[in-house]
Amino acid sequence: GGGGGWGGGLVRLVAPGAESKNEGLVPASLLEVFTEEFGRRAKDFDPREMAIAAWALATLKVNPQPDRFDTRFDMSKRSGDDDAGDEGGGGGRGRVPALVAVEEAAVSCIHLFKPQDFSNLIWAFAKLGHTPGAAFQVEFEEAAIARMPDFSTQSLANTAYAYAALNLPGARNVLPFVSVHLSERLTEFSPQELVMLLWAYSHCKFDPGPEVMGSIEAAALSLVDLFQPDELTHYLWAGAILRYRPTAAFLAAAEGRIADCPAKFDAHAVSLTLWVYATLGLAPGDAVLERFTDELEGMLSSDFRPQDLTLGFWSAAVLVTQPRER
Repeated sequence: GGGGGWGGGLVRLVAPGAESKNEGLVPASLLEVFTEEFGRRAKDFDPREMAIAAWALATLKVNPQPDRFDTRFDMSKRSGDDDAGDEGGGGGRGRVPALVAVEEAAVSCIHLFKPQDFSNLIWAFAKLGHTPGAAFQVEFEEAAIARMPDFSTQSLANTAYAYAALNLPGARNVLPFVSVHLSERLTEFSPQELVMLLWAYSHCKFDPGPEVMGSIEAAALSLVDLFQPDELTHYLWAGAILRYRPTAAFLAAAEGRIADCPAKFDAHAVSLTLWVYATLGLAPGDAVLERFTDELEGMLSSDFRPQDLTLGFWSAAVLVTQPRER
């Protein structure tokens, strides 16, 4: 028989009303049993069931790879060469044995995958820290690109994120197609989806070109009042990594959001946003500095990671000593 009942049971655990912010919603030991059983019975699942089951396992995992985009900076480099990436790792970071069988089952029916099946499965692999094998990558990439015109904005964002988070070599082929197809859909993107796309571009050092970046900025400008602190920070960060300065109109709107956003900016968001200003040679507006001063005064030393302190002091030194534009 199929795996629909089993996969459906997993999905019900993450349905509205069953949320717990992934903090032990399901015991880790039970998830391991589910994962092993998923691998054992993978060939019994149809594409939709397989993708949903993988998505559910990744969503329920107690310590999944973060969706938020932690950054790493080597401050011994020139500021123009700063590198950054997901702390979760890159290609080859791990293989989950039970998911190898899922890969094989997916390849056998990849021609039957619907757009959301592609994005659910590869996103789940990224969240679970599973780097798929070469055979899966070849088949998945070809099939996903062929169906990409039908991808939703969420599927485009999740697929781009997964390829970047896993450091899959196919990103050099997939991201240009994502860039082509997003241009017609930008008004449909949410702030998080825009950030996921830009993070993927910056992580893979893929420059979509000034026309696409301008269109992305226009979409972000229309949504700027919906951005949460970490989303706005990482939007600005990704643009800086790709060496694109925000326009005066977007910077003014972003600074207005920073000043008025009801949610708090944590130490990482403050230090990373200041890094953006320093890297691009821009002067933070008074409202931004006042907001960040207020935030910092309410923090404890334990709120700062070593990287936040290093990044913050470096940015402050650059902002104080170098000429800056408004």
